[in-house]
Amino acid sequence: MKLREVKAKKIPEIKESELIIKMQSSLLARKHDPENNTDIYYTCEDPEFSDTLKDNLKFFLNKIGWDEDVDCFSIVPVKGKKIVAKVWGRPTNASIGIYKLQGTPRLLDFLYSAGLGSRRSEGHGKWEIVW
Repeated sequence: MKLREVKAKKIPEIKESELIIKMQSSLLARKHDPENNTDIYYTCEDPEFSDTLKDNLKFFLNKIGWDEDVDCFSIVPVKGKKIVAKVWGRPTNASIGIYKLQGTPRLLDFLYSAGLGSRRSEGHGKWEIVW
């Protein structure tokens, strides 16, 4: 088998501050306790879900040295559903479905490329724009 051609897909620039998105992979909202080295995963059904995702976002942006205000960021489940996804072979609470995102266009554009939530490098947090 030979690779003959590679096509790069152009990612559209986001210019809106409010989007309706559909998760293409599971969304993980993870709260880490460094004292006990334990993780708690929240789903869209939990009241801590939005705040935990915002904390995940702050941690991620701080880690890469990106100075963006995330106070305007919010995520609201429109038609969210709790699922159980495998993380390192362990069953973990996660969410899929349709969500409403609000934030600066620059922040939303970055999240479209990077993903949302925790464990993005393992394939979680990918989404597409519905409207």
